[in-house]
Order: sequence, then C-alpha cells, then structure tokens
Amino acid sequence: TATGAWGYDRWIRYYYIPVGIVWSYDIPQDWKIKAYAEYDFFLRGKVKSYLGYLPGYEDVTNTQKSGYGVRGGVNVSKKFTTWSIMAGPYVKYWKIKDSNTTYDSWGRGWVEPHNHSTEVGGMIMVNF
Repeated sequence: TATGAWGYDRWIRYYYIPVGIVWSYDIPQDWKIKAYAEYDFFLRGKVKSYLGYLPGYEDVTNTQKSGYGVRGGVNVSKKFTTWSIMAGPYVKYWKIKDSNTTYDSWGRGWVEPHNHSTEVGGMIMVNF
C-alpha cells in the first residue's frame, strides 16, 4: 500500500444453528410490518489464512470452537397486484473466542484471536 502496510487473504466459514422468532402485523391496504430476532448457536468456525505466498510462511488453518451470534431487524412491505416491495434496517453481531493453536512446519504457533463483528445495514427487496 502507499503507507507500506501489508496484509493477507483469509477464508472464514461459520457453522451454526439459528433459532429465532418473527412477528408480523397486517396493516390495511396490503401493508405489513415485520420484526425478527435470532440467536445463532455457534458450532464451529474454520479460518484459513493464506500466508504461503510469503517466503518462509505457509497457509494456516485454525478451528474456532466457541462463540455466538445475534441478528434482528424490522421491515415494512407493500403488496401490489403482481409484485411487492419491502424495506427496513437490520443488525448482525458475532462474538467468537480464540481458536485452537495450529503449528506450521517451522514450529510456529498460530491462533485466530477472539473477535467480534457488527454489521448494520438496510435492505430493499422487490418481489415479482
């Protein structure tokens, strides 16, 4: 980069069981409001760090075994004769603990550290 910083690619996959509730309310003239909340029981995560392109390094895969996620949102929809539109905000949150330690062929230990992420956004959907 222009600042001299460097990085590497990672591939992250979470396996989890979602459990949630949905509440909806019909409003006259084919309007509807819907709210949902979900808890994600984290089963396992896999993180592959692609370091092999650097001299003296190799790709490393770590397993994450503990954490959770939550998500929720609200949206409003309007149904027309042949199509509908829906829009609203949402939030997604993950909190994951340290991974196992993986050792490379040089004997160096690698850990995916505990982390949390929050995604906040909005969506607009048109159904035909």
